[in-house]
Amino acid sequence: MILITGGVYQHKLDFVCNNFKLGKDDICFTGNNLNWNNKKVIYKFNDIIKKWHGEGLNSEENILNILESLKDKIIVIDQIGCGVVPVDENERRLREITGRTCCILAQTADEVYNVMFGLGVKIKG
Repeated sequence: MILITGGVYQHKLDFVCNNFKLGKDDICFTGNNLNWNNKKVIYKFNDIIKKWHGEGLNSEENILNILESLKDKIIVIDQIGCGVVPVDENERRLREITGRTCCILAQTADEVYNVMFGLGVKIKG
């Protein structure tokens, strides 16, 4: 698994397409479809975590249950824990859950990249 992370609007998807020679057909856009079986990239994985949270599911348990299905994927996830702390308790909890889930993904990943301004820095692998 390869984990790509970075702030919102930092051109993470461009980085993935350019550096791993992939096209739009290789990407599962989580807003439209959660069937990533035939896709190489899962884009905006944080939307999946948000969906699980909204359904009252434990994201840390869910991620451990699906790790095997992610082993050959490139996971793209936004860093949502930076910036102003939300007033809403549910949003704060979502940030914490997303961070914990990202830690599991990063520990399991073969490679991890942090992307800023479209430039990726390899931080693992």
